[in-house]
Amino acid sequence: MATIRLTSVNDDILASEVNAQEDDVILGLEGDDIIEADVANITVDGGDGSDTLVASADNVTLYGGAGEIDVLQSNFGVDGTTMEGGAGDDELLGFGTNDTASYANDPAGVTVDLSARVATDGYGGTDLLIEIENVTGSAFNDILIGDNNSNVLQGGAGNDTLTGNGGADVFKYSFTLTQGGGESETFTDFIAQGGSALADNTYTQSFFATQYTAWLRHLVDTNGLGSDINGDGIVGVGLNQNDAAPDATPFIEGVSAEDLGAMFTDRDNVTLKTGKVTQERFYSNSFSTGNGEDTVESTDGFDTIVDFQWGMDNLEFNGLGGLTLDQFKSLFTVNEADVNGDGTTDTVLALADDTWSATLQNISGHTIDEFYTSSVFS
Repeated sequence: MATIRLTSVNDDILASEVNAQEDDVILGLEGDDIIEADVANITVDGGDGSDTLVASADNVTLYGGAGEIDVLQSNFGVDGTTMEGGAGDDELLGFGTNDTASYANDPAGVTVDLSARVATDGYGGTDLLIEIENVTGSAFNDILIGDNNSNVLQGGAGNDTLTGNGGADVFKYSFTLTQGGGESETFTDFIAQGGSALADNTYTQSFFATQYTAWLRHLVDTNGLGSDINGDGIVGVGLNQNDAAPDATPFIEGVSAEDLGAMFTDRDNVTLKTGKVTQERFYSNSFSTGNGEDTVESTDGFDTIVDFQWGMDNLEFNGLGGLTLDQFKSLFTVNEADVNGDGTTDTVLALADDTWSATLQNISGHTIDEFYTSSVFS
């Protein structure tokens, strides 16, 4: 990625004339510039002055900068232009497809109404919006209103109020998923490395105890578990092989019962044979240093969707591509209540830790499974 700086006078150029390549940034600096982005996937920043920035290639980002009146435009046949006017009374002209008016960097909340073709930006300016399909709000409390076409509304941070109006609208949110994990292994895999397979009436008590003790010491050494509490020079371990309780665990010196319960699961039993005598013994087969729980975070706020149309509109969860139903049900909650006190039931979809939510006004009767199947995960 290269940054291409133009002059401080009135420039009139094509991006290709300054050898712009994909992912490059063109800076207009001072002057009333006319810059046409005829190279795909670049960013053009007009800088100071009243600039005219035109996208004639796909996936271009146009920044008006600090000028009083900037004109940002996508040409016919162009897809995916993002326009950010900045300060001043700007004109955003979306003659292409999938044009987005972005206010992501504004210093205060914005009001954007695509149906009225007007926006009050976070600098106090008034923007004209022509044929804009999508809106990205600021990091503050925004009001975003769509038109009768299909719109993508993304409020961002802050507690936003979103109205789609007609069309099949998408209300987009951003998340960061951290997969649960930690090191894990099993006793049966451990003995399998030595060519053994645990089965009833196959091994003696002595063999089982030796192998299980060796596994526990392997876990202690590999994961740095426990501590020498009694001062004998080693971290003691114990099989606890006579305890059949489902929550029973082996013993590791210096590790609490609570932590052992988190590390060891799957209490199993095996029948051992010593001579003519059989003995039933109990053991924890699985070990993990992590709790296996997934966590998800969002910098978005607590939004209200005024007119969500079930079966037509969609919620999009960016950053959660591939999320399973079980994960979704463990990370999110669905509750119904009359949130705004108007006498009708609303549905609140929220993170389980209550750090994000979207209230769907006048929507009720839908399960968390239905939210999963009807939403978009990207």
